[in-house]
Amino acid sequence: MAPKAIRIDPNLTPELLASVRKSEAALERILGDAAERVEVSWDSGEPEKDGDRTVRLTLTDSGVTRSYEFFEWEFREDLHVRRKLHDLWDQVLVERIKIQRQRVLQSLAESGGE
Repeated sequence: MAPKAIRIDPNLTPELLASVRKSEAALERILGDAAERVEVSWDSGEPEKDGDRTVRLTLTDSGVTRSYEFFEWEFREDLHVRRKLHDLWDQVLVERIKIQRQRVLQSLAESGGE
């Protein structure tokens, strides 16, 4: 399943754009069934002092947004990229769980715990 919305910054360098495109299939597998509700954005990041270019991946699901800035060199190792994609998705899921837990606890408090 493809993500709900994918936005890729048209100003990415050809090298970074190719790396992003190569990472899309892994990201879709990681998102699984949730992919159709997740918004994905790949944007140009802030260049490092040494000139190394970066690209920022942002995932948004149910109002929870988390980002990770990839250095250009990170895309050389597929396993590393997959780990970072997993880590970022895990951050989104953890925050969603916290929000849902707060809602349940609040609901229980309002109903007197019954």
